[in-house]
Amino acid sequence: MASLNDVISDGKIRVSYGTNGTLPSEFYTYMDLTGFGFPYRNNPGMREIQIGNPGLKWEKQNNLNIGLDLRLFERLGLTFEWYQRQSSDLLNDVPTSYTTGFSSYLSNIGTIRNSGIELDLNADILRNGAFKWTSSLNFGMNRNKTIALSDGSSELRDGTQIHRIGQPWYSYYLIEFAGINKETGVPQYYINDPANPGSRETTEDYTAATRILYKSADPKLVGGFTNTFRYKFLDLNFTWTYSLGGNSYDSGAQKTELGGKTGYDNIPKYYERRWQKPGDETDIEMFMVGNKYDMSSVANTRRVHSTDHIRLKNLTFGVSIPQHISRRLKVSNIRAFCSGMNLLTFAAYKNYDPEVPVNGVVYFESLN
Repeated sequence: MASLNDVISDGKIRVSYGTNGTLPSEFYTYMDLTGFGFPYRNNPGMREIQIGNPGLKWEKQNNLNIGLDLRLFERLGLTFEWYQRQSSDLLNDVPTSYTTGFSSYLSNIGTIRNSGIELDLNADILRNGAFKWTSSLNFGMNRNKTIALSDGSSELRDGTQIHRIGQPWYSYYLIEFAGINKETGVPQYYINDPANPGSRETTEDYTAATRILYKSADPKLVGGFTNTFRYKFLDLNFTWTYSLGGNSYDSGAQKTELGGKTGYDNIPKYYERRWQKPGDETDIEMFMVGNKYDMSSVANTRRVHSTDHIRLKNLTFGVSIPQHISRRLKVSNIRAFCSGMNLLTFAAYKNYDPEVPVNGVVYFESLN
């Protein structure tokens, strides 16, 4: 019968707690600033270039981590970690009236909390012969929540996003798209009247619709799967990564969802499935020059897309010169290799790269 020492060859419990601060990205963001280099009618000129915030403070983070490391049968490794990170006096741009000459200023906006788990499994599957195989698999689950806002309010609206107490920080705030009228090809929207909750009444006038909190940018599960194979002087390594449960917002749609309005703009490929005749069932409006029902100015839920994907992140094949030969050349190792990145991607939405910025907003920079 195997003893406990034969099963668990190494074990460790880790607990840590710490606090750290983050400075604003620039040294003088707390000051009202003016700048030169703004001539007026060929005369030297200056203007205000920054709204100051004399009460600006460091962003603070409190981090708690509890982890467990195990090595089983001298072959299988397991690492489990639970963490909670609370950020207070969060540094973020706050929208302000355009009458100031600016759209926002930097402030300590509130408190958010990230908590989650990370699990990593690694194994020496084959290791005693000429052929060796090691593998690792990891999972990560993070939950983000808005805890408080510095002005005491329950929510702060920021363009197409909303920061609401109890909800993820990067939550979308949009008009809810209701589809295309199959008889006329005109877009429809749910009114979502706060005075009549639960009603699914629709309208073709988007100004009559109320925005709603709609999904979040944060994925529910992320991770990767790595394998390394070695046979004599040959080696092969590849890593698959995945992300599930997140969403992106196509901000670039404001430039492309014109439905032929001007007659000379670029046309997205998805307009191939546009409405063309009465009875067509589709999610893309009619296309015609002078179209007054275009959706370019409507921040709506049709622009939100899943970022679910699995990707062959990297693949490397190498050849090493045997050590008895490299030593004769007075070097410890000689290896030639070729490597590729992002060679395969299987994504739920294929019109742009599913690896999007942390806030989920895509503006052409992630287009394939």
